[in-house]
Amino acid sequence: MVLINANLLLRASKNTNSIEYVPSPAKGVYRRMIERDGDEVARATTIVKYDKDVSFPKHVHGGGEEFFVLEDLENEDSGSFIDELMEYKTGYYVRHPINSGHAPYTSKDKGCLLLVKLRQMTDATEPVVVVDTGIYGESEECKDYDASIQYKKGVWEQQADKGRSIMHLFTNESTKERVTLEKWDSGFSTEHFGEDGEELFVLKGSFVETRKNDEGTYKQNFWLRTPNTDLSQIVKRHTSEGCIVFRKTGHLNFE
Repeated sequence: MVLINANLLLRASKNTNSIEYVPSPAKGVYRRMIERDGDEVARATTIVKYDKDVSFPKHVHGGGEEFFVLEDLENEDSGSFIDELMEYKTGYYVRHPINSGHAPYTSKDKGCLLLVKLRQMTDATEPVVVVDTGIYGESEECKDYDASIQYKKGVWEQQADKGRSIMHLFTNESTKERVTLEKWDSGFSTEHFGEDGEELFVLKGSFVETRKNDEGTYKQNFWLRTPNTDLSQIVKRHTSEGCIVFRKTGHLNFE
């Protein structure tokens, strides 16, 4: 069994740019493993890279699938991810619920890069959710997608603390899971306790986090997980250049 950052009670971070790609069972598909608890079927958070003109066999998401189509800094030809429901372009956030399935593929001229979270959902009644965040450039509103999808274009909402905006991607009131993008303007700073537990992935820019005994800089494609058991100190964050982070809360609340 593969165990990578598998203890969810522990704080963990990773510069995913430094992780070596590992070939998947499907030709032309490669993975950078961030957290994993299991072998080929596993609870996992992974960077997945598809070459162009590649298909992945049809499969079922026993515990659901959540992904974000990333900007590939190493490949200018990186583009969209396609399945039977629609085409997911760079900057799309997607949730495929428990026991959903698909046979995804890439176009003949472009591959793609994804942040993927597998087998981390608990509510089997959730719909398919797709949000076009537009963070890598505005695209035309998608009008060609399956009727089962809850699709929308994301909207930034300015918050009371100046220099911070939020884009709501998904909320489940029953499970308390909440997924957002946060945009912090240049010079923004904040301090807080992590009472809900949180998971961050830096999509653009960078920020500095200061804790009692530690300080770290988190740049594009850095990942950070802080469980709600880690409540002993105030966390301070500051960004000089500005940044956009993918943020999940409520899924790490352990009694």
